[in-house]
Amino acid sequence: MKNKYILVLGLITLLSCSEDFLDRVPLHAPSETTFWQSELDAEIAVNQLYDYLPNARRWWTECYSDNAIMTNAWGERGLGQIKQGSLSPTTGHIQPDYFWSEWKYQDIRRILNYLANLETIEFENEDNARNFEGQARFILAMKYFRMSRYWGDLPLVTEPITLEASRELTRSSQKEVFEFILENVNTAVAFLPDTDDKTGRITQDAALMLKAEVLMWMASMDQYHSRSISDISADQLWRQAANALGTLIQKNRYELSPDLTDVFLSKTNNARSEAILARQYVEEEITNFIDILGLPGGVGLRGGGWASFSAPRNLVDTYECIDGLSIQESPLYDITDPWANRDKRLLEWFLLPGKDVLRVTPAGQEFIFSPFESHPEIGNPEAIGGEGGGGRSGYWCIKHVDLEATHVWGWTNWIIYRYADALLLYAEALNETAPGNDSISWAMDQVRARAGLPSVNPLQGNQVDMRAKIWHERRVEMVSEEKRYFDLLRWKEAENAMNPSAGVLFGINESFDDYLNRPGDWTATKVVAEPIMFDASRGYLWPVPQGVIDKNPKISQNPGW
Repeated sequence: MKNKYILVLGLITLLSCSEDFLDRVPLHAPSETTFWQSELDAEIAVNQLYDYLPNARRWWTECYSDNAIMTNAWGERGLGQIKQGSLSPTTGHIQPDYFWSEWKYQDIRRILNYLANLETIEFENEDNARNFEGQARFILAMKYFRMSRYWGDLPLVTEPITLEASRELTRSSQKEVFEFILENVNTAVAFLPDTDDKTGRITQDAALMLKAEVLMWMASMDQYHSRSISDISADQLWRQAANALGTLIQKNRYELSPDLTDVFLSKTNNARSEAILARQYVEEEITNFIDILGLPGGVGLRGGGWASFSAPRNLVDTYECIDGLSIQESPLYDITDPWANRDKRLLEWFLLPGKDVLRVTPAGQEFIFSPFESHPEIGNPEAIGGEGGGGRSGYWCIKHVDLEATHVWGWTNWIIYRYADALLLYAEALNETAPGNDSISWAMDQVRARAGLPSVNPLQGNQVDMRAKIWHERRVEMVSEEKRYFDLLRWKEAENAMNPSAGVLFGINESFDDYLNRPGDWTATKVVAEPIMFDASRGYLWPVPQGVIDKNPKISQNPGW
């Protein structure tokens, strides 16, 4: 099996040409003239393009937002400092030479080279050619979409170009970029097979999800930012997004997993009907390290992790009580027992003070369940501290973490699209264009019922209140799935959510007495976890990396940077 992956990885150079734009072909690699001969060649090469899909490292992007706190903000070349107001054109995290950066024109070039070479192959079955092209165009559309969410206007490369031509590139308008994105995603919808694939292969359903995301971004720019990037009205864009999602939903191919946790564990990779598209991981072959990054000290059968991220208090407190009311409104809420009568997702996806957690005994010979206690005065390994301890807030989102795992390198798939996401996007798109449509409550209620929450039907027809409920539901359901930050940008809500009055994110109650006896008292003095701020005058677009402008001064900088 290892040989298979080595072969595929080795063929990456077949998709390359000379670059600043990057690699040179090794002498031992097959040449362009000998490789692009058969359908098998096309399949091997398209498989390589899957490297450009989002991977499990994107879990870290929750730290861009108000949903997560990075223990060492300087890590990953300053990832955690972005929401603290320290982003600049020279921030290492966004430079194109850093593997994290989304500014990756070498990826664009390789996809375009693939499409150009695909035309040279004679296919016995034209459906196979359309399928391969559809997969490549989906990946191309997703790459440009993800880049434009950060930077807006982009150099728009639509076919293979020379190094000399690349040095003459300027930025095309975001409107032109989105026209190209939509053109490619529409081709993907038309060309990809209408099948229920559980191997990680891109299908028409994934393309419908991407199409809806693209349309909703365009609609949101017009509606919330007063900046049109389409000739079509926001209302029409919302309708088109709702139609794309309705087409997907009406196939009756997907359903919500009854278990809130197993869809995010390696033991159910590709086995649950909730996932629509997932980046694939394979035991001992293709692995990630979420299981160790996302765990504080002293918990799980491994005995703890690196404590890289923790959850802020305002996220924990935003999960509703089972009557559908906030903790500030519900008569069911008890500040001495704050986890009783709460949204099931809070209890299943988080480590919470006083709640039992799986551990191993100090001798490591057997497992036990004992309370998670993150206050420093108790002295447990999970107490607030640095890496390897308890992080900065005293709360943990462990949505993707397997507490029963003993390995370091895990293989849980990274879900890019799932059915709950489709339902919530569908509810949002319908509410913006047809607020009285009963399907809004139907879609929302499926997600909420699994969490043990009541119907939103009383809000039906009240567009403003339903919008607020949908936005809330996306935050608490899609937590740690690379959605929150981009939702805030799209809704133009980052300036509100990421500028709390105190200018900081909080954690557990600070005094030991409050922690022990009134852990749910939101009025008590709390641990300061980290600063947070968002500059609305420039923050909705990131600065173009200085390394890009240094190589090509014709590429302009975004306003305010």
